[in-house]
Amino acid sequence: MRSRPAALLALVVAAALGLVAERLTGPAGPWRSSARAAGAEAVANHLDAHAGLVTGLARHFQEWEALVPEALERSLRVFGERFPALRRLLVADRDGRILAAFDTGASVGAERRLVGALDPSPGRLKALVARRATYREPVVEAGTVDRLELGAPILASDGTLRGYAAADLEVRSLCERLARLEARSGVAVGLLDAQGRAVCPEGRSAPRLSERVPTAAGMTLWLRPPLWRLFAGPGLLVILGLVAAAWLVGARGSRREARAGGPEASSPE
Repeated sequence: MRSRPAALLALVVAAALGLVAERLTGPAGPWRSSARAAGAEAVANHLDAHAGLVTGLARHFQEWEALVPEALERSLRVFGERFPALRRLLVADRDGRILAAFDTGASVGAERRLVGALDPSPGRLKALVARRATYREPVVEAGTVDRLELGAPILASDGTLRGYAAADLEVRSLCERLARLEARSGVAVGLLDAQGRAVCPEGRSAPRLSERVPTAAGMTLWLRPPLWRLFAGPGLLVILGLVAAAWLVGARGSRREARAGGPEASSPE
């Protein structure tokens, strides 16, 4: 009879520990899917949307018969003020000479300082002349991707290169968005470029036991829950097994004692 209460108590303890495990660790699927989706969406929105703005600006200028510097500068100023992540907006001719420029992050009076100079990114000029296609290349400083250089060709009606629109895309606002996602979800989040170099957080490579998710522009999003969350579930399952085994051993021992003591108890003294 003593084995039944012991087995019932073992089941109650196991159920209680199971509920605690569920509350502490949470189901694996939901946090992975939600964090993965939110992080990938943030990266794609930031990179693709801003690259699309530069491409759209170049296509808009293709309709102009002449690339008038004053009109170009007004357009760049409007875009720069509306989309502050785009820095050093410029329009250059086919030789890389800057016709108009606007930089929202520059000090007052220095927004146009690039006008008349050559594009500070010789790789961008070379790539656009060679391919006449959208240009997007990370710039690395101190081992971390600091920004992305963007460019899009301005073509004549016969397909020849008239010039190009370009900008530098800062990644700071993207990193801040991923940091907010990390704080909200409790899952460490980061971003690597196509060569595996850190984009967000600064100087932080993907840790071990992290999940990697391909995202926009060939970049890779990585996610990792806290270590305690990785091991809490398996650890609690082990505890559950040990508790259940202990109760079973105790129940069997009680039955053996009861059987062994039965005849002695029934014999007369």
